[in-house]
Amino acid sequence: LAAGLAGSDAADLDAALPVGAGGHDVAEYLRYLVAGGRAVAVTPDYHVHADALAGLRSSLRVYFRDEGNFKFADFRGLTGLSRKLGIPMLEYLDANKLTRRVGDLRVAGPALSEDT
Repeated sequence: LAAGLAGSDAADLDAALPVGAGGHDVAEYLRYLVAGGRAVAVTPDYHVHADALAGLRSSLRVYFRDEGNFKFADFRGLTGLSRKLGIPMLEYLDANKLTRRVGDLRVAGPALSEDT
């Protein structure tokens, strides 16, 4: 959760796990977190805490209510995400109908207004 929308890479997650009787299966742990709804797989290699994504949904609702649409630069300002993580996040948002791409702009998707 502390990593916010930037998520953590496998090495960071492995270091954060309690020391046990051997190496950690980070991929298995991520599957466990996703299955339990505590993490979201934006891409196979990019996971974020579910609460961080919920915060983004709230921020997007406010942003779209006030501004109507955004370009990537606006999204970067809203989230602090670099292009490397921002583009996959936008693709995830589009795929889940939280946003919709219209040319170079993103507008609110139908799931954003239904999202609670």
